[in-house]
Amino acid sequence: MGTIGKSVIVMLACLLMSCAALGTRTTYRSDPTPTIKSMGYVELVRDSQSQHLFPRTNEVFHQTVVSTLNAHGVDDIREIGQQLPFEAPDPEKIAELCGQYEVDALLLSRLVFVHNKHLLPTADDNFSIGESHETKVEMKLFDRHGMLIVAARHNTTMGKLYFKIPEPDRTVRDGAEGAAKRIARVLVRRQ
Repeated sequence: MGTIGKSVIVMLACLLMSCAALGTRTTYRSDPTPTIKSMGYVELVRDSQSQHLFPRTNEVFHQTVVSTLNAHGVDDIREIGQQLPFEAPDPEKIAELCGQYEVDALLLSRLVFVHNKHLLPTADDNFSIGESHETKVEMKLFDRHGMLIVAARHNTTMGKLYFKIPEPDRTVRDGAEGAAKRIARVLVRRQ
């Protein structure tokens, strides 16, 4: 097989791998999963560098989450202008917010930018080093009693094959969409 044939096979393999959700995982799912008709989401928990790297992180993240959940059949989504700790949220506070905003569940999300270095081909057949900031997104959905229903995560470093160094808004969108799709799939299977 010639060099061109090998190149075509490698490119085809890369394209197929980019379609796989390698970076998406469901890390917890309750059994049985309750029926969720309405959902609230609190402010995004993010790392300290996200505001510096991409000032519109919150806006892009929440737009992507809402549109992804809507596209997968979760229609009643309400913004709750509060922040809760991601690692150990208080179940009583979650239950209180669900009652106050009249929602069946509450979504907590965390985003961390991951600094990566890439080898990039140059015009003179050499390579240069490029840098990108991809994302790790984690989401947890709690029921109206503060019990965890589902937890999912998406890592764009593992789950996407970018042919160019991605802009931060793209990695924020891809990370939010990957994790939100996983949450929605668990909820839709239930109904």
